[in-house]
Amino acid sequence: MGIRPIVRECDSSDRHWDGLRNDRRCRIDRRVLRFRADRAAARRREADESTTKGDKEVLMSRSVISLAAMFVTALLVAGTRAAEVAGVQLEDSTAVAGTPLVLNGAGLRTKLMLKIYVVALYLPTRTTSADAVIGSKQPRRARLVMKRDLGAGTVWDAFDEGIQANSSPAERAAIKSELAQIEKLFKDLGQVKEKDVIDIDFAPDGATTVTYQKQLKGTIPSVNLQRALLKIWLGPKPVQSDLKEALLNGK
Repeated sequence: MGIRPIVRECDSSDRHWDGLRNDRRCRIDRRVLRFRADRAAARRREADESTTKGDKEVLMSRSVISLAAMFVTALLVAGTRAAEVAGVQLEDSTAVAGTPLVLNGAGLRTKLMLKIYVVALYLPTRTTSADAVIGSKQPRRARLVMKRDLGAGTVWDAFDEGIQANSSPAERAAIKSELAQIEKLFKDLGQVKEKDVIDIDFAPDGATTVTYQKQLKGTIPSVNLQRALLKIWLGPKPVQSDLKEALLNGK
């Protein structure tokens, strides 16, 4: 909006008409006009600054909301996102015998610097105690994800080494029949390939179930067999000490 002068404009005819008095009046008029113009400009700047401030506050609010939404989304995704070990994606949860299980820990089994398999341990509740896992009467699962093509018989032979290292001759003799059954079960798998999945489920009633690529391969009832198998990774002489630590992460 334009600025209207409060007095009449001055021109050369005014100065001719009233001399110095008119010059003084013109100077006053110009000062008033400049004052009005400066005040109007100041108001416009204030209005602009207010608008800019408001815009900044709106943008800031939107940014905060956006960041909050991203944070919440990240938390939700983190709750369902699979853990990763040696390039293998592992579910954070599963179920055995209708009981929900959570990932307790996972690690990479190596031998002679070769990556053999990733093993993950699932439990009803997380723990860092090997004895608690081995002696538990609750459902548990050991999931193996192969990292290379390998004969299933070779996998079992490595298991057997762990069983012998952590079980006495008397303990092995007590489950001789069960060990023979699960050995045959593994060897019947033939050649396992990279990324193949083997689930070994331990039920509360003492049964051990082996599933290969989501296909049931057999169930063997024996609490002592369960303990012998779990000791492969969690016993006093585990097949790999850092693997035991990884499985008992409990976080």
